[in-house]
Amino acid sequence: MPRTDRLTLDFAGWNMPGVDQMSNKSSLNVNLDRVLRRVPSGLPSDRSLIGLFTNFVRLTDKGLREYDAARAELELHLTPHKGLRVSPILRAIDHMENCVSATYRAVLNAESLQANKIGRSGPRLTALQRERLKRVRDAIEHSDEKLLGVTKSKVSPPFTAGEPYSLRLRTLQWSLASMR
Repeated sequence: MPRTDRLTLDFAGWNMPGVDQMSNKSSLNVNLDRVLRRVPSGLPSDRSLIGLFTNFVRLTDKGLREYDAARAELELHLTPHKGLRVSPILRAIDHMENCVSATYRAVLNAESLQANKIGRSGPRLTALQRERLKRVRDAIEHSDEKLLGVTKSKVSPPFTAGEPYSLRLRTLQWSLASMR
């Protein structure tokens, strides 16, 4: 599998599909239910389970919004322009880091709900998918520890020389001819 920091991104090779078909406004409905003092349909009146469900929905919405924002910034970054424009790629990285973190937290909430017999028929990550998501999330959230070599986990050792210490999205430089 190629390392992501060695890939080149341009419009021809850009494959970051939109998620417009997925609503990122579900938390509005859950909050409306809570304002009206109703328990979301199918949930028992258990405060912890309602909290897990509410967080799951909110984090799912957040992950989708952050993905959309990262995608929009990457598109802006790839649009031909004159001069140096670094901000969109930095914002894309920030949004993608937030997306990964929110997604991982949503998965944890979903697993807790399913363990409590709520949403048992919902999709689940494979063990490998969950582990990969956790590793990326942990590398993002604990990069300072990994850089300093003070990690507390043997599963997540310090970064080695040449290993990326942040999400890096590399793009082709536009030729001077395309800027004219």
